[in-house]
Formats: sequence, C-alpha cells, structure tokens
Amino acid sequence: MIYSSIQDNWMRVEIMHSVAQSYYESTHDSDFRERIINRGAPFPFDALQFDTMEKESCIVGMVMAWCVVTLESLVNHSLADIMNNRTAAIVAIEYPGQITNKLRNLPKMSSDLSKKLFILSDSDENNSHILSLADELSDTRNLVVHDKPFNYTDLGDGEVALEHYRARGDSSKKIPRYEDLDDFYEKCEQIKSYIFSIIKSDAVGIDVISFTALKNG
Repeated sequence: MIYSSIQDNWMRVEIMHSVAQSYYESTHDSDFRERIINRGAPFPFDALQFDTMEKESCIVGMVMAWCVVTLESLVNHSLADIMNNRTAAIVAIEYPGQITNKLRNLPKMSSDLSKKLFILSDSDENNSHILSLADELSDTRNLVVHDKPFNYTDLGDGEVALEHYRARGDSSKKIPRYEDLDDFYEKCEQIKSYIFSIIKSDAVGIDVISFTALKNG
C-alpha cells in the first residue's frame, strides 16, 4: 500500500481557508474594502480594516500555494500507484522533464505539474486545456513561494516603474483577495477531476478532496 501526505496537505488547505474566510468576513461589507478593491479613494483611511485585508491577502496566497501542493501530492501518489516500475515512477515524480523532453510534438508545458499530468494521462492528446491550467496554477504557487525581488523607481507625480527579477510567472498579477478563490478553486477542481478520471479516488486512499465544497462553503 502506497502512502503519502495528501490528507495532511488537504487539512492544511481547509485550515488556512477557514482563517482567510474569517478575515474576509471582518471587512466584506465595508465601504473601505469596496473602495480599495475597486481602486477608489483610499480616504477616509481605516487602518484596522487595511491591516485585516493585508492579513487576508497573505493567507489567501498561502491557500493558493498549498492547493497546488495538494494537487502535486495527488498526482505524485497517482504516478506511484499506476506505474509498475518503481524506478520509472521516481523519475516521473522527481524529474518529469527527463521523460517529456524525449518526446516530440508535445503541447506547451512549463511546469512539473503539467508534465506529470501528461505522463499520468499516457500522453493524452486532448488535455491541452488541463495542462494549461496546471501551468497557470503552478505560476500562481511560484509567485508566492518563489518570490523574486523587483526594482522600484519613483518617477514623480504618482508614477512608478517596476523592473522584476524574474523570467517566469505574471509579475503584474494583482494582490490576491478572498473573492479570487472561487475561480481558483474551480480550476483546481478541474485538475483533480481529471486525475480521478484516470485513477480511482479510492486507489489513492482519499475521496474527501473537494475544492467545490470550499468554494460553496
């Protein structure tokens, strides 16, 4: 029987989601939040609500990052379960590019998650949307856990110039808010459902992962 940290990772997601929700509920119906999110006038300024929204944003970023960690652990477990050769499974889990780089006419894949999904699906030619979602979610995770510096230049008159020290990820991505989790969870659910279309949920010993439940909770 193969074991992994899927359940522990999912529990972390649920706990962090609960924290993010509590911060959101503290400000969700306030005029200040409405103005900040919609780039309205920041004054009158509410320091307490601003601090709460900053904490919410930090937790939401952690939720997003750990959702992708959970998907990674799910696909890793699935690869270990479905591949008969232990050495081949290790290569697929640790170095998926070593496998995909040897193949031709591949769809665009920039993340290890998308490459692992491609391997798990046995080179499914109809999963380009899923692979694109995997790359998008991985970029979001990387913006949180692989933060890169940036150069800030004040141009005067309220104008600034930012030069990012990164080659991957969307450096212009907005501050994550609790409201962004609905769309994010929907994308995660699509990846999870795709994995479970290949391997039965009971084969990996978990059937409680539901990003939809978090979205509707």
